[in-house]
Amino acid sequence: MGTEAAAGPIHTALAPAPRRRALRRSAGGGGARRGGAGRRRGGAAPSPPPAGRSEAPQPPPSAGPRRLGLRLPGGDSGGGRTTMNVEHEITLLVEEIRRLGTRNADGQVSVKFGVLFADEKCANLFEALVGTLKAAKRRKIVTYQGELLLQGVHDNVDIVLLQD
Repeated sequence: MGTEAAAGPIHTALAPAPRRRALRRSAGGGGARRGGAGRRRGGAAPSPPPAGRSEAPQPPPSAGPRRLGLRLPGGDSGGGRTTMNVEHEITLLVEEIRRLGTRNADGQVSVKFGVLFADEKCANLFEALVGTLKAAKRRKIVTYQGELLLQGVHDNVDIVLLQD
């Protein structure tokens, strides 16, 4: 009689809290986690196939050089499409410099960056005029002072066409 009364209240007071079932996350990682733990590199471990299937687990897709946008040895960087587009844009740039520019004392065609940037046709032709200018400078087709040209600040910089 004394033991029942004592066991009842003690049992309920010291009883462990009911456990919650852990939520299963998909292999993709899902949303943000607390505590600063980000997604693991390499992805989550593959889950076993459902009953009745006997598939071999697939390795995670590798982040090869093409996927990361890196150039492969031998100059193959995805079929050459990027190189062709850059070459085409440089050809268009040369045509626009000839159209908008004037001959300087050395007999070379030059145009101010501000004139080139403000021209409506150039704005429609070039997705990234500054990038095309940098590519042309690397190929020694044009030359100009500095590395990066910005509208307003570098409007008076001469862009000189080196090849006729």
